[in-house]
Amino acid sequence: MMEANVVQLIISLRNEFAGIHYARYFEDNENNRISHFLQKVHDSGESLQGEEKTLYEILVSTFALDYFNASFSGEDLTNIDSQDLSQIETWTVLDFKNYISESFRKNDLRKESLKKISIEKYSLLFRGYEEDIAYYRTLQDWHLMRKINFFSNGLFFTKNELKENENKILAIYDVLINENEGNSKLYFMREKLLYLCSLDKELNKLQQLQTILKSDIDGDYKVLMMRDIMTIYRNDDKSREALEIADQAKKQFPNSPFLKEIQYKEDLMTCPKLGLNFEKQIQSNKPIHIVAEYRNTSDFILNIYEVKGGFKSFIKYTEDYRSEEKFYHEIEKILIRKEYYTLPHCEIYEEMKTSLEIKPLPPGLYVAEFSSKDLAESNSVKTIFSQYPIIK
Repeated sequence: MMEANVVQLIISLRNEFAGIHYARYFEDNENNRISHFLQKVHDSGESLQGEEKTLYEILVSTFALDYFNASFSGEDLTNIDSQDLSQIETWTVLDFKNYISESFRKNDLRKESLKKISIEKYSLLFRGYEEDIAYYRTLQDWHLMRKINFFSNGLFFTKNELKENENKILAIYDVLINENEGNSKLYFMREKLLYLCSLDKELNKLQQLQTILKSDIDGDYKVLMMRDIMTIYRNDDKSREALEIADQAKKQFPNSPFLKEIQYKEDLMTCPKLGLNFEKQIQSNKPIHIVAEYRNTSDFILNIYEVKGGFKSFIKYTEDYRSEEKFYHEIEKILIRKEYYTLPHCEIYEEMKTSLEIKPLPPGLYVAEFSSKDLAESNSVKTIFSQYPIIK
């Protein structure tokens, strides 16, 4: 059978499986369509040979786990120890666990064959998973990552078993790292590090990432690790150090498509920012307390308007002023005052808060707009509208 036919066969079976699972919600729970389907899966692969047969058997072996993930209820747990696919509708957690474990054991025996099957060659079978699959060179890589997910599954394993599985998972990551190179190697190194961090919250992630960056492994996947380092620095209020990493990434990997991730992080730190928070309880003829949260902004202007009409739109706007900006423009209002504010100096890229006051206003309903020359120069920040009522 030609490769294209194998791919279409597997895609067709996946679509049929999805349809059967959807239909089961509208049918008698005693139906056995899934067991008939699994028998069809078995029969459809009988004529395949060589690489196509190996690919087919590896991929269709996932149907049992997919069926479990999509439909199993732990309330049905009993120990009947069945491995008969014709009875899969009555299987328990233990039955699924034993069947899937045996499938992984059998597939482990095929590792040399799996190493020869290119993931890229059958990329149509992995749509929806391109981001990770891009780093899987062979079907063996994909198989081992599914094995890691299985060993991490708390539905199949007790707390003590999960603890025992940790070393198995780390050993699998070591295999993936040792058998790959370039970006694929770096990808699995980062995945292993993330797993280690999930086990040990005290692990110095920054130090581990820096060690990988200093390694002689070639690959622009290091840019994504630099992004991780920027996140750590930013969370520790070390914006300068984060921006130094951004510069390093641009110089070291000037043509990497991952640089957009760096640019996004950089923009979060360098773009001007201004937000105003008004006190909840406001009284007429008394100063109004506001808190300004800002970065890379030195001053702003507050335009204060008295509401004269369009009260329905005013009410709708106050209910959801971020998403219903159109209601703001329907409010009839007149400008009564402009107030100018100079913000305390802050170190570049540092976020700060400061307390300010609006001069007293007579009873009435008001809305306010603020603007800043710094915000106007930034393409990523728009004028934000804020409003507050003064009750008679």
